[in-house]
Amino acid sequence: WLLRQGHRRIAFFNPVHAEETIRDPDVHFHVRDRFGGYEQVMHDAGLSPRLLCRPETMSEEASITAYPMDFLDGPDAPTAILCHSPAALNRLLMAVAAREALGRPAPRVMLFTHSADDRADVDLTKIVIPHREVGRLATEMLARRIAE
Repeated sequence: WLLRQGHRRIAFFNPVHAEETIRDPDVHFHVRDRFGGYEQVMHDAGLSPRLLCRPETMSEEASITAYPMDFLDGPDAPTAILCHSPAALNRLLMAVAAREALGRPAPRVMLFTHSADDRADVDLTKIVIPHREVGRLATEMLARRIAE
């Protein structure tokens, strides 16, 4: 969707994990899978993926409230950002709101979310994960596999 809207500088925002660890087996599968899907789509489109993650020297706890937002400035600033969690989203939206209050350009923000709660105060594209449907399909797939 973002590519069809003309975005080419699309970043994936995960302030909790360091770049060195986001692909580790110990990282929850939804983080690895979402980042992996983003990375694949970017490569397929001939674009470079850009992971915005916590510096290795910063603790996970500090990353949510003190994550540096300097990536929002400059000629390579992303025009769209995929956020993988509500905690990451809240930190990002604070920075985006501060930019907009100063009349500075802000990127399009997209959230992968677990709920359909609406945030009417924010220009936000949400991809709501249909957990019941995913569970139903997974159960059907498993039942078919067992039957084979």
